[in-house]
Amino acid sequence: MKKILLGLAFSFGIIQTQAQENNLQLKGTVVDTVAQYVYLQKFHNKMFTTIDSVKVKDGNFSFKTKVKTPELYGLSVNTASSPLYIFLEKGPITVKLSPKKYYTNSVVEGSAAQDLFETYKKSKDVEISKFITENPKSIVSAYVLYRNWSYRLTPEQITQNIALLDKSLHNTTYVKELKDLAIVLDGLAVGKKHQILQRKIQKENQFVFQKT
Repeated sequence: MKKILLGLAFSFGIIQTQAQENNLQLKGTVVDTVAQYVYLQKFHNKMFTTIDSVKVKDGNFSFKTKVKTPELYGLSVNTASSPLYIFLEKGPITVKLSPKKYYTNSVVEGSAAQDLFETYKKSKDVEISKFITENPKSIVSAYVLYRNWSYRLTPEQITQNIALLDKSLHNTTYVKELKDLAIVLDGLAVGKKHQILQRKIQKENQFVFQKT
């Protein structure tokens, strides 16, 4: 019983640690625009929602917002358009924010997760299982599995790839939604098999009836 209580306490401690928020140390410069504000946006349910904004002063901006990290956020000078996708982490991060060409000329320094994300985007013929195996503790692995691979995989493959992720990521929104998706897809597959079996039985019955 004591071991069970200790296990529950440890698990609860992990969840608490994951849910902790940190004050951002995010600053940068804005180029190629006369925008007066920079908007910080939270990624959720495949959409970005503005959670804070700061005024640009002499081309510079700085955020000290308390947010959950590491996690995917967006930086934008216009909330009506797609933002710069940026993985924020604890510690100082600097950004050169350029809205031209969908922020492709922007530069982020100080985020290991962002560096990994940029490497992933430039890679060709990525094997998601290999990528996760090489980066099991990175929030990027959970994100790309959810965002870029969930619709390509079977329920079994989704579950297998989740198992490759470090347990510290299993309470993230990405993994929770992947688990739910695997259950839904598995249910649809079972339903489809049942329908096929019913049609087969109906055809066989029709054949028997015609023969007799």
